[in-house]
Amino acid sequence: MSAWGPDFPPDEFEEDENGPDSDQLAFAAYEDAWRERDRSGSTDPALLVTALKARRVPKGEYAEGTLLHRVLFESWERGRTPRRMHGVIVRYRIRSTLALPGELIDIFRDHTPEHMVIPKEFARSSRWGDSEESDLEFVPAGTFSARVAGWWKDCDDDGRTREITVWLDPQSTPGRAYVMVGREIAGQTTIPRSADAILRTATKRRKRVVADGGLWVKKTKDGAFRVKGLAISLPDPEAF
Repeated sequence: MSAWGPDFPPDEFEEDENGPDSDQLAFAAYEDAWRERDRSGSTDPALLVTALKARRVPKGEYAEGTLLHRVLFESWERGRTPRRMHGVIVRYRIRSTLALPGELIDIFRDHTPEHMVIPKEFARSSRWGDSEESDLEFVPAGTFSARVAGWWKDCDDDGRTREITVWLDPQSTPGRAYVMVGREIAGQTTIPRSADAILRTATKRRKRVVADGGLWVKKTKDGAFRVKGLAISLPDPEAF
């Protein structure tokens, strides 16, 4: 499936009825370039430049010094597959609307407040191997409605839709996991049995591996909070 999935970006960034914009073409070009990277085994960023030209993305849109250039080429250098571009694309679309002309925003830096970070005794799945970012269901816990406003407020000021950093803690029932914010339970979800088995046993650097990702929450105009999606980097079985 394309990195530009059916549920993302959020409502305010849906594709224009006149067709894809330059950003969408650029991310499509990234997928084109990645297919060639897989085929050829080459990691040369020239593959990405060629794909951008083929998609007719204006050169000025991805010129060095722009936010789009940084997103595309840093992701390429980090070896981020199209499947793992999900959260990056959403953050880019949100923050690009907030940036002043010429302003470069670091969307890769972790701004999560201390009380909401993944506990240090765990290793993140997204940092080990080629984990795939998947959209999962989210069933809120009984305390979610009382806690979500505080979590949303403590996130970066990205507008009405914000990403809350989360991780998964397997339950006693196989295939079920708690969705955690820091050390608090935000809700529950269902995960594939293969991922469940890995998350119960895998360790890296003597730390238990946990699947991490983001819970996207939108504050509506009437002040209510609506969950837009749960995107989690599930572990790649071949990496463990």
